[in-house]
Amino acid sequence: MSFLKIKTILYYVTTSPGSLEAFEKFSPFCLIHKASLVELFVLDPLVIMEISRSSGKSRSQVEIEQEENGWIYLYEIEELAKDTGIHVEVSLQIGNPLDKLLEVRKMHQCELIVLPFHMISSSKRIDRLVQDLLLRSPVPLLILPF
Repeated sequence: MSFLKIKTILYYVTTSPGSLEAFEKFSPFCLIHKASLVELFVLDPLVIMEISRSSGKSRSQVEIEQEENGWIYLYEIEELAKDTGIHVEVSLQIGNPLDKLLEVRKMHQCELIVLPFHMISSSKRIDRLVQDLLLRSPVPLLILPF
């Protein structure tokens, strides 16, 4: 019987405390597999435009705020990973989340993509991302509800 050998895992980071909670629950999996972690936060230009319109803030101001929040969550998860002995790389990208997830997965040769997912307040955009990943990802997708 052969088992899936997982050396590198792509973890999609969101600016939600649930992203941290989900990682804390998921980190033992990384340790069991002795897997490295690639964290990815994506600044989506469409989301930035929507927030700018609804808040009255300039696009550049919203982009700066979103990038700062992204780094905060990336660094918090990085600390959690390092504290438990997981090797981690951090990446912040600008663009379409689906495209960036697939690009980073390929670049780092990740064998698993992990998405923390708030089951109650998920947006149509996140639902669509999950559906598109299920169709296009060449590796397994693990959805972590929080």
